[in-house]
Amino acid sequence: MMSPTKVGSEETPYGFGLGLAKVRGRSNLPSSLHVSCELRFDKGRVAGSVSPGEIQDGVWETEIYFDPGGPFFAGAYRIVSSFSMLLENSATLDGLDDSILKRFENRSEVVGECEVFLGLRAEAEAEDRAVQEYFGKLRSDVIRLDKTLRSRLRDFRSLSQSEDAIRSYAKVANRVGVTTVTDLYSQMEDSDADSMVRITGEDAFPLRIVPVLGAAGGDPAQVAARAKTLASRSTDKLRLGAVKLMTDGSIQGWTARVKWPGYVGGQPNGLWNMAPDQIAAFCDTLTGAGVQMHIHVNGDEASEVVIDAIDAALRKHPWRGHRHVLQHGQMMGPDQFRRCAELGLTVNLFANHLWYFGDQHVALTIGRDRAQRMDACRAALDAGVPLAIHSDAPVTPMGPLFTAWCAVNRQSMSGQTLGQAQAITVDEALRAITLGAAYTLKMDNEIGSIEAGKRADFAILGDDPTVVAASDLKDVPVLGTVLGGRCHLT
Repeated sequence: MMSPTKVGSEETPYGFGLGLAKVRGRSNLPSSLHVSCELRFDKGRVAGSVSPGEIQDGVWETEIYFDPGGPFFAGAYRIVSSFSMLLENSATLDGLDDSILKRFENRSEVVGECEVFLGLRAEAEAEDRAVQEYFGKLRSDVIRLDKTLRSRLRDFRSLSQSEDAIRSYAKVANRVGVTTVTDLYSQMEDSDADSMVRITGEDAFPLRIVPVLGAAGGDPAQVAARAKTLASRSTDKLRLGAVKLMTDGSIQGWTARVKWPGYVGGQPNGLWNMAPDQIAAFCDTLTGAGVQMHIHVNGDEASEVVIDAIDAALRKHPWRGHRHVLQHGQMMGPDQFRRCAELGLTVNLFANHLWYFGDQHVALTIGRDRAQRMDACRAALDAGVPLAIHSDAPVTPMGPLFTAWCAVNRQSMSGQTLGQAQAITVDEALRAITLGAAYTLKMDNEIGSIEAGKRADFAILGDDPTVVAASDLKDVPVLGTVLGGRCHLT
């Protein structure tokens, strides 16, 4: 791999200063392919956005803009990436070359390298079946490599599945007033389920957890069968059985699939984590099997492909009350929300994005006009679509009252209001983070509101969120939670 260039800082064409890092690498892929990769600094995860690069004459180049004053960027740092190494070795379809592992074992930055290594995403701009099959095999190699690395080096997945991590996360949830939390891309193995059943089953454990089985490929029938097996292990504090599909990427990474006119900087359209025909196959099989889906869609092209796929699946397998959920739905417009209402779909919109990435979307990704209607909570409610809103933690910090504040005020970090017409009221936002969220999880008969016959789950607040000014909603103190009638003070 070629040595990366040094990190510098420059004045961007958009009129404000950002850090800029450029990275190069080599690949044996055809020059007609566009690629994008996740980069990490050796001081922490990248807090900016990665733009797709194009392979030309066996060389790819990509750049990332970031805030030089961010917490990960104090002092000296450099870029670490293993992008081209993965492509070169995974192109051998006969199996994994053992030299890959040796090269990792001999490095001092194994953890950082492997995180990048396993974070690969790549896709073809051309809708070519042979190329799609190639990347399906490439993704399969990544999964097999993941298992091999976990046995030879370090099991990164287990870092979030350890007992300490689960208990620590419950404490974090308690501090922000959360009584039920989702893991919307869980790699749930039998040993993980054993641990979670035991831990969540303790009377003093202060949280209900809803892990959703992640799928970005494979055999839809096998995924459906696995989800049903997990569902049989559900308890009152651990709910299993749903499946999460990954379609496109992120808008801030220029990897979301967006409709015309595309990205304002002229970047290539984003990537498919699952090709459209795969999405259709999963929607058909899982709907037919009676398995609820949570489906990642950021760009409006991705959401349209998914709505079409679910429409076709429901014509073949009618199912009232499926409550499939479109997660993020950041660029969905009134036309798509109306179709969601007709099909019985629900949405969980990424309201926090307005604060954390709103200014960047105006300047760098989709422009002011489309940024004004991002995360369109008002349009969803007006169309009659059941609405939840979220933080996508750890992408942004967990805190339901802050998420509600974002949906009500739609304020960016610079102080501008992005789309006042899409703002919702405080009462509507509070419903979205409680009963609305419970509805998307098919748990609204148990949680989400304080009423006779439901579980006694609620947050203890230091002020009345319906009385304070809407601008102060995020500052209402959280004193603790009550779960099943047991008090857990912070």
